[in-house]
Amino acid sequence: MKKIIIVFALIVCTFITNAQTGINVVNNTKQKAATVVNLPDYYKPQADSIRKLYTQSGFELLKAEFLVMESSYERAIVLPLEEGTWYQIVFISDKGAHLQEVFMYDEVERKVMYKKKKWADIDGNVIDEAYIPTHSEYHMLKFTQECKKKKWLTTAFLLFKKTGTSSNIKYVKN
Repeated sequence: MKKIIIVFALIVCTFITNAQTGINVVNNTKQKAATVVNLPDYYKPQADSIRKLYTQSGFELLKAEFLVMESSYERAIVLPLEEGTWYQIVFISDKGAHLQEVFMYDEVERKVMYKKKKWADIDGNVIDEAYIPTHSEYHMLKFTQECKKKKWLTTAFLLFKKTGTSSNIKYVKN
């Protein structure tokens, strides 16, 4: 009889411990999700003016994302790109970030694009790069930001595709 009570008590203790662990995981997830909701309003005018500039120049907006990322850690986006099509990649970093980097790799993991900006650069917090793929395949776009004062940084990512013929913007291969 004592063995049954001891086994029953162990099962109840195990159940309570697992239940508490599950509750802690849910609470941690909710706290991080709240960070995603509080995006700053200063991205909207900047992103809208960039979108207007490119749509007037014959580009179509394919993807627009506002993300929250941890300082000094990479975020990645996988993009299906078509051969011979002109794409404009725009990365708007957090205004508090001291360093911003954007990498793009093709399907065999060759680096096909790289751009780095520091806080003191004169052209601000926007990285804007043109890219024309040589093969229709998936590409991985990775970006990172560093900030000493904040742990969570916000960012905006815009992908444009050239569709029209009017062009105020010239393609420059780096």
